[in-house]
Amino acid sequence: MLLCGRTLVGVAIGSGFVAYGAYVAEISPPESRGALLAMSQVFFILGRLSSFAVLSTMQESAWRYLAGIAAAIAGGQFLLLLFYVPESPKWMIQKQKPAKALSALKALGEQESHAGAIIMQQEQRIPEQVIRQAHRYCPETCSLLLVTHGRQFLTALGCAFFAVVVGSSFVGQLHNASIAQTVACDTRLVSIATGAAKGLGVLIALLVVDSWGRRPLLLTGTVTAGVAFSLMAIDFLWHNQLANDSVRSTGTKILTPCSGRGAEAGSMPSTDIRAVGLILAVFGQNLGWSTLFLGVVAE
Repeated sequence: MLLCGRTLVGVAIGSGFVAYGAYVAEISPPESRGALLAMSQVFFILGRLSSFAVLSTMQESAWRYLAGIAAAIAGGQFLLLLFYVPESPKWMIQKQKPAKALSALKALGEQESHAGAIIMQQEQRIPEQVIRQAHRYCPETCSLLLVTHGRQFLTALGCAFFAVVVGSSFVGQLHNASIAQTVACDTRLVSIATGAAKGLGVLIALLVVDSWGRRPLLLTGTVTAGVAFSLMAIDFLWHNQLANDSVRSTGTKILTPCSGRGAEAGSMPSTDIRAVGLILAVFGQNLGWSTLFLGVVAE
């Protein structure tokens, strides 16, 4: 039952996440689009911090009740707000419904005179072929996507693929109990440190994404995360080599900081490199792909 529930939640969140990126990109002005898309990461961090704070004061089995209550609140919130969220004006223009597009723009806070100018501008920007195909489905729409806009489609697909491959979706799970215990016995300290790195990366991206640009942030975040993962890989390889040498020479394995018996002086390599690598990896991912992925693909 839990597995089925997690599957349904994953499908719902995944599809909603993509729709959210497209919707915000279409309704937001260019000068603040990046910051608005990055706000999802801010609320994601706030939600995780809230759940962590609540669970730290409750019994271990209380997560079941917290998950049920949070799901009910989130579902009710979505259903309630969707009744008041206007449709995307750009999508309405593609469907050749300028009157509804005007109503949507006014609902989003635009003045009627300015809204009319926006509609005329969008009608000139949207190719006639896109409007003509707006009411059709594959193979016409697929042909338009793959042939006419093939380069843009492959670029977006490549960004999505490599954002997942380099770890933006699972880097937050690196500080689970098994890996965190190789850095510090108190895994809560690791969670706090990586949470601070995540928040700092998102905050910097939120502040400079619209002034500095997407590409410089993505490059900076990718290089930072790449260096961090390299440091962690070198440290793990070094530790494994020392452990194997210790087994061959003394018959005993190098102990971890939390092995229970403690390690002899000089028998265990420093975990400082591993800790720095973990924090830098989280910082780099949230400075780049984790925060900007939706905006880059939507644009």
